[in-house]
Amino acid sequence: MPTNFGTILFIDDETNNLSSFKAAFRRKWNILTTSTSQEAFDLLSKNEVNIVLADQRMPETTGSEFLAEVRTKYPETIRILLTGYADITAIAEAINDGGIYRYFQKPWNEELLEEAFIHCMEVYKGRKQLAEKNEALRKSYDELESFVYSASHDLRAPLVSILGFINSYAC
Repeated sequence: MPTNFGTILFIDDETNNLSSFKAAFRRKWNILTTSTSQEAFDLLSKNEVNIVLADQRMPETTGSEFLAEVRTKYPETIRILLTGYADITAIAEAINDGGIYRYFQKPWNEELLEEAFIHCMEVYKGRKQLAEKNEALRKSYDELESFVYSASHDLRAPLVSILGFINSYAC
């Protein structure tokens, strides 16, 4: 039974990599794997995915392009690029367009990935808590604004009556 620190989606066109990844991390993480971006977006729509890990070189899309689309559709998801090639342009694209959190080279080091995943979850949870606090703050602000409007309206009517009464005696 996995400890389930969170859910990781790994997309790679090499099925051996998908199997190895799942075998390495399934004890602590809920692992989803796929070899196509279409299936990846299907999995993202049906699951709360905390971390997306994408290989750079795939036949239908690059990891950078895929992660850029993930960033647009699922901005709260932490994104990581994995590649076997040292392509600076691809890494720059992934950083600038995909907003990747980390970049790793193949073959991956399980310990380094595990540390990164744990840190990613801390960031994910922190962002989620911040969003919840912002929403609570927005609701409190709306309630305060409504109260101030109501209080000023309730005070205005008696003040207008008093001013009218004072003005009628002053004449």
